[in-house]
Amino acid sequence: MAKQHRSEQTRNEIVRCAARLFDRDGFPTASMSEISQAAGVTKGAVYFHFASKDELVGAVQELGCVMLESHAAKLASNENSPLQTVIDLTHTLAAWLDASPVVRACMRTARECADRGAPFSDFYQAFLKAISDALARADAAGELKPGVAQDAVLTQVVAASAGLEVLWWAGTLPRPRTLAVTKVWEVLLPGIAVPARTSRLERTGSSAAAARPPVSFG
Repeated sequence: MAKQHRSEQTRNEIVRCAARLFDRDGFPTASMSEISQAAGVTKGAVYFHFASKDELVGAVQELGCVMLESHAAKLASNENSPLQTVIDLTHTLAAWLDASPVVRACMRTARECADRGAPFSDFYQAFLKAISDALARADAAGELKPGVAQDAVLTQVVAASAGLEVLWWAGTLPRPRTLAVTKVWEVLLPGIAVPARTSRLERTGSSAAAARPPVSFG
């Protein structure tokens, strides 16, 4: 049991170190040797847990997806409106760009290698699903204007979020990062939400949106 626990700890440390290197240097540049050095283990230990760098990306993406799906479920379980959940998820993503190398690594590897499909695009697919599910609930709750297509809103929200990530990497997204998200919603909400519901929505995100990633996620 102790040996299994140590093996799991080693694996987790390798994944966290890989995330930091993918975040800092990008997937093509980061090497298995650098990852092993950062994790303080032999290269053989890295290959014991992961047969390739692609498998390591999959583990990093999985960690990011768990973060996202856990937070999305938490938001969906409270009493906020579904459209508020959408707003909160975009604010959370912006906050995580500052706080979490795991999320930054997920988004960077997707941007660099999304044409290769899974696992590089897993985090984006999870974000797409979380937003899509919340928009479906918002439509069912009568929060979206009649005639507003869910898929059109989905495209705008995800494109804006991906665009903000690019601006973050370029160093042109001013602080606080979430202010840019608020401005996006000030433009977007009047076009998609029923006016009676719009006034009740927090464009700056509710308190739940400010959640920082748990320490275990890096």
